[in-house]
Amino acid sequence: MDTNQMNVDEILQIAEDIERNGKAFYAAAAAVAKDNNIRKLFLDLAEWEAIHQKTFAKLRAQKESDAVRSIILDSEGEEGKYLKAVANGVVFANLKSPEVLLEDSDGRLDSLIMFAIEREKDSVVFYTSIGRAVNDRATKDMVDKIVGEEISHIRFLAEVLQANK
Repeated sequence: MDTNQMNVDEILQIAEDIERNGKAFYAAAAAVAKDNNIRKLFLDLAEWEAIHQKTFAKLRAQKESDAVRSIILDSEGEEGKYLKAVANGVVFANLKSPEVLLEDSDGRLDSLIMFAIEREKDSVVFYTSIGRAVNDRATKDMVDKIVGEEISHIRFLAEVLQANK
């Protein structure tokens, strides 16, 4: 493999892991939420993350497809450098569990929601970087759709945060 290209399988595995971790985070957040509406929101978010995980797993399983081969990342470009930082554990390192976040914030739900918003923002940046590196229109559209959904997660969470002030 050209040293200026990144491993597509690794990038898609990171995307799967982000979604798997997001699902686990939201399921744990639902378990500690006292309000039924907030619990439902977290459960819905967990389900949406599971759907995204399956999407990336399916794409990853198609390693030999034109769509996957179209993800060529120049490791010297901005997206490539960012994605390498993610791959090396720099960006998503040391994430706390919902229980620890609640404990650290004296049980304030707003801290948990703010943390979730920050993770969703990180996902948007990561997936946008992938989308910018994709040559295949169908794959680009799929990644763009997931970016839009992640942005809607931020909106949902921001609305909950505002309503609880």
